[in-house]
Amino acid sequence: EVDIIVTYGALSTFAAIDERIKTPILFVNVYEPMVATIRAKNVTGITVKTPISSLLRYLRGLTARSKLGVTYSTSEEESVYQLKEVMKLSGNFGFKVEELDLKSLINAKKFPAQLSDKEIDAIFITSSSIAQSILPSIIEFARNNKIPTASLVLDKASPSTITLCPAIEDHGRLAAEKVLKIIDGTPPANIKAESSNKMELIFNLKEAKALNFGMPIELITEATKLLN
Repeated sequence: EVDIIVTYGALSTFAAIDERIKTPILFVNVYEPMVATIRAKNVTGITVKTPISSLLRYLRGLTARSKLGVTYSTSEEESVYQLKEVMKLSGNFGFKVEELDLKSLINAKKFPAQLSDKEIDAIFITSSSIAQSILPSIIEFARNNKIPTASLVLDKASPSTITLCPAIEDHGRLAAEKVLKIIDGTPPANIKAESSNKMELIFNLKEAKALNFGMPIELITEATKLLN
């Protein structure tokens, strides 16, 4: 028996809610539009609303080409929200979106081979857990085909060319504050879900060099971290 269940991301959060348990659930890193769909009273947490327009702007700074592949999964509603936002904003930056639906983990394992049939100039990687599970393969495909990648999640083993993601330390601090309130007896329903606005902007200079892309100095000056 536990006093609090901590979940990370929408997929695990909604899986815990579906169990209809009374134990308080504290979620971390759930995409903000998804929170409005939560009706359970034993849930609170930390939301995130990554400025996708900023990530598209940074990606446009790397390439003048237009065909943007977006990896997502129809089985993960959070990634569908992100796809829709990319599609809504892409025209402002001269991108045309190619939907790359991973559907399931089994289908995703065939995904890098399927990419070779598509003329993609850049890849946008949503927070889909399926996309993240095959990220090394996506990055390898992009590297072999000299196209940049942009991701909403940082993978230290296979970092994208550009990553824009929540600052983990800030999420941890906010989550810890809510854990203490719950332990002290405050019902989750009385603890308002909170958004973390602190972002990490990470440019992978080593990857950009391997792709033969020059990283514009005006972008570099905005970075919170550079990977050499």
